[in-house]
Amino acid sequence: MKESKHNPNSTHAWQHTFRKAMLASDPLELKWRLHDAKHAIMDHIEDTMRTASQSERRVLGTALDIVSALERSDPVAEHPHFYVDYPTNVAA
Repeated sequence: MKESKHNPNSTHAWQHTFRKAMLASDPLELKWRLHDAKHAIMDHIEDTMRTASQSERRVLGTALDIVSALERSDPVAEHPHFYVDYPTNVAA
């Protein structure tokens, strides 16, 4: 079994990462938090492939579905002009 890079000592590391993604309000932050959550969930699925209960597999599958759906509806890609960093120190 490979060692999870997210926190091998905690069986709930994926939940923490997933929760952070769900609470992200900035679209750019959301994008990278979704990426992290997806990888944390997939790592946990790999790590517990033989030991996870049916209930845990269902929860992991649902979390992965949610992350994937949110990644597909990327607001930054749909409306990039809303998320452009404009210089704030430009003289008028």
